This record gives sequence, structure tokens and C-alpha cells, in this order.
Amino acid sequence: MGSTMRTRRSGTVLVLLIAVCAALAVSEPATGQQPAPNGVSITITDELVLPAGDARIGKAVRDSAGNLISKPGDIIRYTLTAVNNGTEPAYGVEIVDPIPRGTEYVIGSAAGVGMTITYSIDGGRFFQPPPIMYDFQNPDGTIEKRHVPADRYTHIKWLVNEPIRPRSKAVATVRVRVSLPGAAEGEGQ
Repeated sequence: MGSTMRTRRSGTVLVLLIAVCAALAVSEPATGQQPAPNGVSITITDELVLPAGDARIGKAVRDSAGNLISKPGDIIRYTLTAVNNGTEPAYGVEIVDPIPRGTEYVIGSAAGVGMTITYSIDGGRFFQPPPIMYDFQNPDGTIEKRHVPADRYTHIKWLVNEPIRPRSKAVATVRVRVSLPGAAEGEGQ
């Protein structure tokens, strides 16, 4: 079995909240548009970020079904675009994105102009601003604060600070590093 894998992303929009489930397996491409009741839709796209000199530059990085093909160490950039298709401004838009199973968040890569970004390390139950710290007990019993490692991040949330005007959009991005040579098809965190 080689180290090449295919990445799956599918999206579901609930009111103004998007939850994206992902796995490293044979699947459909990470594009799609899901309407929300208030007229806001979220479009998700994925792109393999190849370093200079990578032999795959200029070659297809998707299979015949449009699935992204990646290997451990690859960086995938996800773009999540919230578009207001309604006739009224959309207030309090949140985009919540689980980190795909078999990948880890690239610390500091989440971005979104005019957005507040928070992170979860507990499956999306609680979100907090960076830096996320935890208590580490040293062998002598003393406790020290340490930064949570990238592989413990489970979700990212972008809160759009200003209303999205009709026919306007807000764009969030994040990068993840492929860490595992495969994961169960259709499973997410």
C-alpha cells in the first residue's frame, strides 16, 4: 500500500453554522454550496499547496472523480466562502470547521478579514482565542503552562464581525498538514 491518499470534504449548513466533516479516503471533491434558511450559503474548496520543485507541479492532483490526492506531509488549503444571497444583511455569521481526521492544523494559518477566530481542542464544545495553553505536570510535581500542540486542535470557528450585505461575501481560509497515510472513509472528528 502506497502513501498516497484521497481527501474527502462534505458540508452541511445549519442556520448560520457550517460543520464540515472530512476524512482521508476515496471520496467526492471538497466543493459545494449549501443554502441556509436566511439566504447565506457556504462554499468550500480545497487545494493542495505544493512546494517549489515538487514533481507534482503542473500535474493533476485529483483523481478522475475530482478527489484531492495527497500524501503525509502535504499541505491542504481550505477556503470557506459565506455568500449572502438574501435581500437583508446577515448578522452573526459563524463558520465552524472541524480539522479533518488524518490532518493537523497548521498553527497560525487560519485567516479571515474582519473575523474573530477561535479554536477548540475538545471536539467543538468550547472555543477559545489563541494561544491555547494546558497545564503540564513536571516529574517534580510542579505545573507549567504549555502551548497545545497542533495535533490536538479539533475545530476552528470564524465569527464574521460585520453583517454580510446582500450579494456580498466573507472568506475564511485555513491550512492543514496531512499526517496519516489513511483514515476510515466518511469519518470526521
